[in-house]
Amino acid sequence: MKVEFWLPTGGGGMPATMHGNKIYNAVTEWAEQHDVDTNYCMMGREGFKYFVKFPHPEDYLVFKMTFTKFPFKFNYDK
Repeated sequence: MKVEFWLPTGGGGMPATMHGNKIYNAVTEWAEQHDVDTNYCMMGREGFKYFVKFPHPEDYLVFKMTFTKFPFKFNYDK
């Protein structure tokens, strides 16, 4: 399972990179507030989607209930 965020297209990828950095900072800030160790979180980019994978299943539930800065969806593919 992973959390996916949409990134903007165009502009030679610069807007996507800037938005990806904002998402990274917001997720890192959220993780610090909710005692999630970011050393074990996988964060990265696949095309025009930014994804986050958490080490524990319960982290996804807390994330869904408390993260409100950017729209996201859950992708249940392995």
